[in-house]
Amino acid sequence: MEKISLPIKTKIAAWIMILMGIIGGIFVALLTYLLSSWHLGTNPPSEQEKRIEMLRTFLPYVILLFLPGFFLLKRKKWAWWFAIFSAVISDVIYFISSPFFNEITYPIFYGYPQRMMLLFIPFSIVLILLFLDRKNFFKIAS
Repeated sequence: MEKISLPIKTKIAAWIMILMGIIGGIFVALLTYLLSSWHLGTNPPSEQEKRIEMLRTFLPYVILLFLPGFFLLKRKKWAWWFAIFSAVISDVIYFISSPFFNEITYPIFYGYPQRMMLLFIPFSIVLILLFLDRKNFFKIAS
């Protein structure tokens, strides 16, 4: 029996999530490590503390982005729901932790920062692709 190929929209969404998880996680972990080297107090952090902080910042990327994408490629039905949930949660996290959070309370035509929209584009693409191809994915998923 021939194995049915995964829908292309689901593959694209899964690969976007995997790449964002790996690249974003590595970038944030390295940035955390470099910033923790610039201590402001009297006691500099030890190497172990820096590594723990790197791991603490890298794990959310792995859990929220890499794992759903990986399991989507493995054709798990629950992975579709996990991917939707993680994309929405990631959007909310970026929205709340944005440096422009104070400015976005104004209406759009009163100076909504356009740069803020760049944070939502990847997750919006993932959500759109997953919702457009959900029926085809559920037909072949186990």
